[in-house]
Formats: sequence, structure tokens, C-alpha cells
Amino acid sequence: MTTSTAGKVQGKQLLDSSVVKLKEVLKVSASNKWSTSDINPHSSHLLMVAEGQGCLRGRNCSLPVDGTCIYSCMNEEKLMMECIGSNKVNLTIISYDVYQQVHPNQHLLRSEVPPVGHLLDLSNHEVNWFTGICNSIYGHWHSGEALGRYRSQLLFQEALYWIAKSRDQTRADTDSALQFTKDYIDQHYTENLPLDKLCRMAGLSLKYYSELFKKHYAVSVTEYIAAVRMEHAKRLMMDPELKLREIAHLVGYPDEFYFSRKFKKLMGTSPSAYRASH
Repeated sequence: MTTSTAGKVQGKQLLDSSVVKLKEVLKVSASNKWSTSDINPHSSHLLMVAEGQGCLRGRNCSLPVDGTCIYSCMNEEKLMMECIGSNKVNLTIISYDVYQQVHPNQHLLRSEVPPVGHLLDLSNHEVNWFTGICNSIYGHWHSGEALGRYRSQLLFQEALYWIAKSRDQTRADTDSALQFTKDYIDQHYTENLPLDKLCRMAGLSLKYYSELFKKHYAVSVTEYIAAVRMEHAKRLMMDPELKLREIAHLVGYPDEFYFSRKFKKLMGTSPSAYRASH
């Protein structure tokens, strides 16, 4: 196989015309910082963040990580994971090379482009599936069995297919992607919901996602998040045992005073006055 650089064909086309060779499978528990320079820099990498909070920093990106996600980076790309808080960030790192045949009569050429997109957030059922397949890839790779690494290769091919398929389906229908993030807000309003995370879930740029959301739902993303939280807050205020500080935390605001200002701005009255009148 030639180790020259192949043409930059993206997505399904790259997968269809490629041979993927698994190189290494590692598990890393980072408590401060971790960098791709710690592993083979000449291969592409698939990083699965299993748990923990941090920030992935590269030459052209700065991506907050909270919970499970998958990140794909190409050959030579320098990537740093900076942990947030006292909890460790647990990573599964899969190193691999991609060889592509651009033309039928051409030799396989090494590609610098990963066969799947950069970042993919996972829903709950996807987390379980992908965590399972990553653990299986790792287990077979380090099993010492005669065909263990071959089995890892097959499982990794399945994982790449699933990632590519998931991204393709997510981006195929913009309305569905917007609805997906709106439903996510409805179900996860107690959590931190940064706009860059939501736009990545929709597979859209931040600017385009924000514009489309407001066009579809007549409110901005941040306005919708606040409205959902306030509706839940109003119901919680019916419980006289709950303090405002507790209610603020239960609807996603770590600061009671910020919650009170936000509530008054949206509802036209303070939380205390609203509670007294109801």
C-alpha cells in the first residue's frame, strides 16, 4: 500500500472507497490534561468521551464536552483535552489509518481525511450502544486471542458505518433536526444547554441553527430554554416546602439571584410575588 495522500472525499463516498486499518485501542483516564501527542500522531483517531466534563481544544476549534460524545480527528491533528472540575475524563481512543482508492485502476493511497465527521453527540440509547461496541473493540484488541484483533477490526467497521449513517440521517431533514434539539431541551432543561452543543446535535453551524430555530418557533433558542424552565419553576412554586434556591437548581439555574432576575423579566413579577399571589 502506498502512503501518499489521497484526495479529500467526504462522508459515505470515502467509506465506500476505503480500507480502514485499526492501529491501536487505548483507554485513558485524564485528571488534568491529555493530548493526542501522547499517542501515534501519524494515524487518525476516534475519541469517545465516556464520562466527565472538559474542553477539547484544537488549532481551529474549542469544543465543550459534557457527557458522552464522539470526536474524530485526522492525521497530525493536535488535540488537547482539558478537564473541568475534580472528576476525571474517561476516554477510549481508537487509532487507525485510512487507505482510499480514488480511481478503479489506482493503488490504495493513504488518506488524511477521517471517514466520519468531526463531532457526534449521542442520545441515551446511542450511548449504551456505542459504549458497548467500544468496550468490545478494546476487549478483543487486548484479549491475546489469535483472531482477537481481527474481530476488533470488524467491530470498528460496524462502528464507523453506524456513525456515518447517524450523521447522514440527522442532517437529511433540518426540520427533524430542529425538533430533535427542541425535544432535547424539553427533557434536559435542568442541565447546562450551551448553544454550541445544541447546534452540533442538529448538525448545523451555530449561526444557521440559531436563525432556523427562531424562524421555526418564533423565539430564539435561549428564549425557549428560559421559557421551558420558567414553566417548570411555576409548578414547583406550588410546593410551599421548596425554597427558591432549590427551585432555581431544579430548573437549571445554579444561581438563585440570576434565576430571580430571569423570572421577573419573563413573568413581569418576582418569584416571591408570584408565589404569594398563587
